[in-house]
Amino acid sequence: MLFNARPLSSRPTTLMAALVAACVVLTPALATTIQNVKREFDPFGRVQKESRPDGGWVSYGYDPNGNRIEARDNLGRATTYTYDGYNRLTSVTDPANGITRYEYDAGDDLVSVTDPRGLVTRYEYTGTGDLLKQTSPDTGVTQYTRLNGGQPATRTDAKNQKTQYEYDTAGRVKKITFADGKTQTYAYGESGFSTDKLTEMANHTGKIGYSYDSQGRVGSEKRSIWNKDYTTGYGYDMAGRFNKLTYPSGRLVTYFYDNAGQISKITTKQGSAAEKIVLQKVTYRPFGQVTGWTYGNGEVRTSGYDNLNQLTSYSMGDSTVTLTHDTAGRITGQSISGGWWERMLQRLGLPVGQRASYAYDKLDRLTEWKDGRSILRRGLAFEPSEGYGYDANGNRTSRRSDDMVFKQDIEAGSNRLKAASLPDGANPVFQYDANGSRISGDGNYTYDARGRLVEASGAQFTLNALGERVAKTYQGTTTVFHYDQNGRLLAESNQLGVTKREYIYLGDTPVALVDNGMDIRNIHTDHLGTPRLITDATKHAIWAWQLGEPFGASAAEEDPEGTGAKYTFNLRFPGQYFDKETGNHYNYYRDYDPKNGRYLQSDPIGLAGGINTYAYVGGNPLSYVDPTGEIAFVPIVVGIGVGWAFDYAVSKWKEEHCKCKDASTPAGTVGNAAAGGAVGGTGPFTSMPRGGIAGGGRAGKTTSVFSLITDVTQ
Repeated sequence: MLFNARPLSSRPTTLMAALVAACVVLTPALATTIQNVKREFDPFGRVQKESRPDGGWVSYGYDPNGNRIEARDNLGRATTYTYDGYNRLTSVTDPANGITRYEYDAGDDLVSVTDPRGLVTRYEYTGTGDLLKQTSPDTGVTQYTRLNGGQPATRTDAKNQKTQYEYDTAGRVKKITFADGKTQTYAYGESGFSTDKLTEMANHTGKIGYSYDSQGRVGSEKRSIWNKDYTTGYGYDMAGRFNKLTYPSGRLVTYFYDNAGQISKITTKQGSAAEKIVLQKVTYRPFGQVTGWTYGNGEVRTSGYDNLNQLTSYSMGDSTVTLTHDTAGRITGQSISGGWWERMLQRLGLPVGQRASYAYDKLDRLTEWKDGRSILRRGLAFEPSEGYGYDANGNRTSRRSDDMVFKQDIEAGSNRLKAASLPDGANPVFQYDANGSRISGDGNYTYDARGRLVEASGAQFTLNALGERVAKTYQGTTTVFHYDQNGRLLAESNQLGVTKREYIYLGDTPVALVDNGMDIRNIHTDHLGTPRLITDATKHAIWAWQLGEPFGASAAEEDPEGTGAKYTFNLRFPGQYFDKETGNHYNYYRDYDPKNGRYLQSDPIGLAGGINTYAYVGGNPLSYVDPTGEIAFVPIVVGIGVGWAFDYAVSKWKEEHCKCKDASTPAGTVGNAAAGGAVGGTGPFTSMPRGGIAGGGRAGKTTSVFSLITDVTQ
């Protein structure tokens, strides 16, 4: 991503979003948004121990200077930290004895990060601490030139592609020129409600224009895609809450609030047609967790929680899912019973009563799942299962499927996947460009000068100035994608602008869709907000994605009740869209390979997203989501397997984003609107980032890898 200046809206927020917005950081020992945690403090007011009612605990140790030197939990896992004489973090030893080391220059700038495999990422700076050069084992050498004020003037990547930046007199970026000659331009309001706000951004595919109301809120967003205009409207009630969304087709979705200011009902209408209920009777727990609602067709969604506020059960159509957790808050069991699920299994000749179980390593990476059912194969009974092995950096090195083991070979000098053997019999050998993006092995991939995927397996992709994929063309058929200002996929249309499908959300969770402007279908999601079931007006299951292989490699059931009518639906994990042409998932700023459980491209925010720039959610897809392909979010926070690294990343995120950023950098343009890009995902939970690597300087110094990578262009 090169520039993400997106006006912020008054979106419906969860409690977690409000806490993040207020710069309140919850500790990593919390298992969900709020829970019953007992905290003990030392004489200096530092948290010494956190205890959960189920017996889980985390204790912390400090050195005489107040630096945290240890975090230890009830499972016997410990993370330790060392510092130099200036109180700068010099090493982190994780519970699996992997060591990450940090080095600094005389100006307190972080100059190297050595990961647990011994791979080194290096940084060079100007005399004022602005990044000039990054040398990465994954993405090669990236170099910058700077203007006198520190703004990036050019960025040259490992493919020797130079990007140039121009600024207006206020220090705001006004033009970006890429190595292929294509440009992005930005315009700002000079009068009225739009003064000093972003009013237009454009590239070779079209424009995005914003208008503002008297309160400075976005009132409408006009997008042109290949010379055809689409407008999305935003409305607000007297309390200033976002309550109306007008889709490009003219569809109106209205949000109603209860006396506590929480969404209680959603309706929709198209033109002069009668208004229809999408959801109603939405109920909440005292701290904001949704406990249920009633769909427009009468289906009821219910959710149950334990005394730790961990989700323990929820309904999915007429089936019920139950979850169990260990004392670190990790999901250890999941079962689904009754209703459409059992009907589907019976139709497929499979036993019912699935009770999956899960196991983890010391770093909370998923190492095994068992189906919990006995299935006959070649006359023998066996229990379907998967197992996963990892190296010290979290690269998946093996996958065991039942009694077969499939290897994944990682390059010795990077985190790139070199080759893999897969359950379908394929044995791809992968090639990468100098920027670390996959170009062949399981298909051919082509990237533009921004480093974004524009062609794969015969499909062509079109990206707008925000970096969103707004069109896909395959074998002469084009699908156009429409997003709101928060990056949520609102609709799909053909190249003529005829709407084919529209999506309706409760917060960031998709709860319904409308086909061809008429038929409302209900979307039933799991604990992460991943769609698992779609039902029609008659409450019948028309599409399902089984709770099977955790990394998303399982195929969807397009006719779960055996009616003979296949139904296609492409949303997968939060923020992901299934591409049939490649078998991969488009994940906003990157592309995810579910077969290998990793990304095709290195993380555009570098080590700020984690020590392994290709890993998907730290190897734990049951507890984390990555809505934008940049940084994992935590709808469920586990114990200290991610440990203090999570705590440290969150504190650095707080340090860097809970202050006014320099408007001279692309990340700080338009009244700091772009700062929201780090947290404005498309998934079901607006929560805190997880698992970044951020080196700190001396007390009071804000320079870190996290700030460097987010403040300069990607």
